[in-house]
Amino acid sequence: MELISHPNPDYPLKKHLINTKNRALSKYNPPKLKYFDEDIISDILKIICLSHDFGKTTTYFQKYIRNEKIEKKILKRHSEISFILANYIIKSYLETKEVNNKYYQIFALCVKKHHTSLSELIHDASICDENILKKQFKSLNINFINGILDENNIPKLNCNFEKLISEVEELEYLCDELKYETNDEMKIEAYYLYQYLFSLLISSDKEDAIFRQTSNNYPANSDTPLRISKTEGFSKLPTDIIDYIENKPKIKPIDHLRTEIFYKISNKVHNLDLSQKIYTLNAPTGIGKTLTIFNFALKLSNRIKTEKNIDMKIIYCLPFLSIIDQNYKVLNEVLKNPPSNILLKHHHLSDVVYWHEKNGEENILDENKSLHLMETWSSKIITTTFMQLFYSIFSNKNSDLKKFSSLSNSIIILDEIQSIPHKYWHLVNKIFRFLAEEYNIYFILTTATLPMIFDKNECVELLDDKEHYFSNLNRIKMKIHNEPMDLTEFVGVLDEDINNNPDKDFLIVLNTIKSSKEVYDLLKEYNYENTEYYYLSTNIYPKERLNRIEKINKNNKNNNRKIIVSTQLIEAGVDISVDIVYRDIAPLDSINQTAGRCNRHGEGTEQGIINIVKLINDNGHPFSRYIYNGALISKTEELLKNYDEIEERELLNINNCYFKKLKGYDDSSRELLEIIKSFKYNNISNNFKLIEEIPQINLFVNVEDDAKEVYEKYERVKSINDPFKRKGEFLKIKKKFYQYIISIPKHAIKGKDILIDENNDITVIDETYYDIGTGFKVVENNMIIL
Repeated sequence: MELISHPNPDYPLKKHLINTKNRALSKYNPPKLKYFDEDIISDILKIICLSHDFGKTTTYFQKYIRNEKIEKKILKRHSEISFILANYIIKSYLETKEVNNKYYQIFALCVKKHHTSLSELIHDASICDENILKKQFKSLNINFINGILDENNIPKLNCNFEKLISEVEELEYLCDELKYETNDEMKIEAYYLYQYLFSLLISSDKEDAIFRQTSNNYPANSDTPLRISKTEGFSKLPTDIIDYIENKPKIKPIDHLRTEIFYKISNKVHNLDLSQKIYTLNAPTGIGKTLTIFNFALKLSNRIKTEKNIDMKIIYCLPFLSIIDQNYKVLNEVLKNPPSNILLKHHHLSDVVYWHEKNGEENILDENKSLHLMETWSSKIITTTFMQLFYSIFSNKNSDLKKFSSLSNSIIILDEIQSIPHKYWHLVNKIFRFLAEEYNIYFILTTATLPMIFDKNECVELLDDKEHYFSNLNRIKMKIHNEPMDLTEFVGVLDEDINNNPDKDFLIVLNTIKSSKEVYDLLKEYNYENTEYYYLSTNIYPKERLNRIEKINKNNKNNNRKIIVSTQLIEAGVDISVDIVYRDIAPLDSINQTAGRCNRHGEGTEQGIINIVKLINDNGHPFSRYIYNGALISKTEELLKNYDEIEERELLNINNCYFKKLKGYDDSSRELLEIIKSFKYNNISNNFKLIEEIPQINLFVNVEDDAKEVYEKYERVKSINDPFKRKGEFLKIKKKFYQYIISIPKHAIKGKDILIDENNDITVIDETYYDIGTGFKVVENNMIIL
């Protein structure tokens, strides 16, 4: 009877093991290692891929997979018995190579954890139930195992159970010893090498299970990611986007400056020292950084391919979902709607659709295949979020790490890099420089407000005369209001300014939803003539937020003027431009981002005005302290108290002063580096948070016909018993479904009269709890609580 690895239809175990190995090796880019040998690591990758399912050769698993009865369900498990076999095989292999570095053995743990997440090495090395393992060992098909090992020139299994266990005990000792090793460089290399091999194993294992082959040849059909990602369609990718820029109309005054910078950066590619792998582009807001840096990355990729014959991915990362779609839309237009293997958009709300050209026709893969290719970044160009990138580097979770191996041989663009919390600067500096060197990754950091993550000798600024552009662009003026004011005073100031400027568009950015709703409602009571009001916050469901941003952009000077009240979400690269801005005090980099929404394209005949105010609640407490780290606000106030007005051309120097104050302020990075050097993978996930997590309740806003239709489909999907089919059906509606989801902090509705479905992760609300203008509301004792 043939051994199988997966049922429905039966998939031969041997084919699965061989194909998993081949897939992993095809994606393996040998790192530039200092303490481990590349060839030996390649062989160890082969061993862990071939052995990861050796435990499936037990009679217990083979009965289970065929739905036959076994004496104990625990006996069907295969990861742990596979691990102790892999550990022994690796040890035997190392002995044949006379390798002195004993730490190679830790990579056997990839096998044990391949269905779960990584935790602390010493914990992962321990075994659970020796009696169960002994029973499994006795029921292994040793002939099958040794046949595969022999075919791949790997030492065969020739030992008793006691020998296997003694080798695991030695591994436990090595894991404990490694934690106390004094060579920090070696420990960081080992930490990420383990993560890299783990990523190759789990991505290839899942890939082969999803893309089951129908032929004995490898690779088989053109549905396999190997064929999709490495051959079809790449010839259509341009080496630069100069033709697109040449044909783009130059309408606004700033367009010629954008073109000048574009060519200046483009021409730099020819003379770069390719051993330098960290670059910055520090340029004023609205200067066209997206196209400039994307063109630079394309040309750099082409030069590396020409000179080193290395295919480089381009990974374009942005901090917020609200600008991912905007970014993807631009790149999609530039590249003329390429297939997904060329250009991919990936975040947790993306449409689960992956298509490629097959025999000259569009071929759309099913949901499971599409999801896998998206989550493993099996494309040439990926536009994604900071969250997706950073949690593939600083995480222990299986779902995050399966794309870590895709970072090797890539050009990673981090747009709006100032969004990285300052407490992680030291960590990012250390790990990015390490990954750049060992995994051949080029990092490009772009922003108008460049944080001091890297010293000048650690990176290259692409716009080497940036001071010239900052000093010659003077589109806005900041006015600093140092005296605190409450919301009543503030609305009085706004009312006077709005009446004095009847033809000006206003943007008012507040720090809390409560203050933003109150100001919005008060301003609407004034009922200004020829004015359209817009409210934006996370209290508004995503579909409606995007709809309002589109309306803001369509409204022009020939129509009604705009008054926009928003929380800080407007900072997230939302491409709007107004005449006058009011901003409640925030960290300086956030203020700069808001300023980028004022006279953005230099279209006004006079400077735009940014008013920085300090708002307090009825108890005299600043609203800023509810949202931001107090130290960041204090350091911003220290700088601004010396000014009544600041012009745009002064901002570069002021930003540099601000970031100097922040450098080295927080020790969180050093704590995280110690976690890495202690191999506590689970602790890295617990301690690295790009966004501080507050317990949330997800609410589905059921206030329009399309929402009702989507929710009815969701209810039908929930009733499907088969979990795999249920997941597949949900993926079809996932994007639309989440367009109606808002997340509300639990503390905001604690004790209030709102029905929360504790048995479901989604609670449905209607007009009772949702205001069309300002979003979520709470009802308490028949009264609306804002």
